[in-house]
Amino acid sequence: MRKLNFKKESNGDWFIVLKTWPGPKSALQMVLGADTLLDMLSKDRKTVEIELKSEAASRDYVAIKDTKTPTTSGRLYNVFRDGVQVHRMWLCPVTRFVFMGRYPGEIKFSA
Repeated sequence: MRKLNFKKESNGDWFIVLKTWPGPKSALQMVLGADTLLDMLSKDRKTVEIELKSEAASRDYVAIKDTKTPTTSGRLYNVFRDGVQVHRMWLCPVTRFVFMGRYPGEIKFSA
């Protein structure tokens, strides 16, 4: 299983930790709902680690589904827990870097 790590800085901004990212750090900032989701998952901690799940994952996961809503860059995703939509967020083009050149239709994870 693949794990992704996120860190909250002292000013309250969340960033994904990607040591191989070739671009500016500012592109790694979680904004427009992704930061809110991390606040919910963090339970007041300064770091969040999520484990990506395969299609054959157990029931204990959160699903993020692409809304197929056109945007100028990035994608809008709905977040589901136990089959109920609980949040909406935008994921930037760094998502393509993380998922090897594509925006996945669904991302399943546990935190």
